[in-house]
Amino acid sequence: MSSSTILQKVYNAFDPIEFIARSDDARYVDTLSARGSKGMLQQMMMPLLSDEPNTVFFSGAFGDGKTSILHQLRGKLDEHGGATAYGDMATLLDLGNVAYEEVLLAILAIADQAFYPLHEKAMREGVFEEIWLWILRIGYLKMDNLFHSEQDPFGRILQTLRNSPDERLRIRALLRKASEPTLPMMVKRYLTHLKALLPEQHLIIMMDGFEKIPAVKKDGQFLDQRMFLGQATQLSALPCHMLYTIKLELARAHESQLTDLYRGSVVTLPSIAVKDRNGDDNDIGLQVLQDVVDKRMAQVPEATTLADPKALKQLYLDSGGHMRSLLSMIRNACSLAMFEGLPLTQDVLETTLQQAAAKTRLAAKDVRKSLAYIDKMHDLDGITEEERGFLFNQRLVYEYYDGVFWYGISPLVRSS
Repeated sequence: MSSSTILQKVYNAFDPIEFIARSDDARYVDTLSARGSKGMLQQMMMPLLSDEPNTVFFSGAFGDGKTSILHQLRGKLDEHGGATAYGDMATLLDLGNVAYEEVLLAILAIADQAFYPLHEKAMREGVFEEIWLWILRIGYLKMDNLFHSEQDPFGRILQTLRNSPDERLRIRALLRKASEPTLPMMVKRYLTHLKALLPEQHLIIMMDGFEKIPAVKKDGQFLDQRMFLGQATQLSALPCHMLYTIKLELARAHESQLTDLYRGSVVTLPSIAVKDRNGDDNDIGLQVLQDVVDKRMAQVPEATTLADPKALKQLYLDSGGHMRSLLSMIRNACSLAMFEGLPLTQDVLETTLQQAAAKTRLAAKDVRKSLAYIDKMHDLDGITEEERGFLFNQRLVYEYYDGVFWYGISPLVRSS
């Protein structure tokens, strides 16, 4: 096998987007202890398996492993009496213009997709059909098939709303005008009847991806604030357990409001600390990143050593412990080494870090004062929610945990 073919396989093995859903996956590495979050799964499982419906808001740095954690959580919940449905909001909704109506319709679509294969006859007649017909009637919608022959009836409605902004606004307005019953009432009715099909199980709906809502304001509020805080009356009090992923800045700025409005809890996933707050190397965090690399490399038995250990350590340090940043930099290094092969040379790795640092410093040019403060004090006091969002979303600042939450700037900001 040629060196370029082997390198291509290594490149593929370090996919930064693909999530690892199961702990028996050969690539799986338990990162929770290194994040200071050893009991996180249990912390989320307990409220989601309680008798009374609860809401969990799950947050953390974008691209740092939340979806993998959610799928591991889903497996654990189903092992302990949960009946869990999962949906990726980025594929179901237009997150640039989303309101509670689309979220409630997405709940119906996610639940139908998850449980229809287990209850085909029951979920294509009676109350389930009545609710579908009510939505079509209120929205003046037409579908080609009858309800009992539709494989994804609510998903098709969502697709119409996602693909046509004008149609979305029209149907949203009609649904808001409806009275007795309203859409929230119909969704509650749907979920109540679905729970009856799942005796002795806890119905749990996971809605992943709301942290991807654009950070833009409308009428003085960010879009995710308007939805989760301003429209909480319509989204709370559902007769099942709910889990939403949300932006870290929303979780940090409005945790008390979220917990009060939804009778819920906020759980955050810290990044892996590769240095502690006084600047010393964190051996536990560095070893976890080494384990991640080793297990990915094991998927390509033809490959030799990825790179010199000292050079790799610098890559781990400059990643800030952010998983997607690390995997992306390794991929970029593989691209640069396409005609050289393995192991990655010092020159290739230095070029990789220089390119990543240049992009990071460009993003940081207007927030250097805030970054200097965070680098010194390790907190966000005095930083506005809007600026926090920019710092988190641009991967300029990461949240860590060592008994208390603290913040560190990306090492790439100061990298030369």
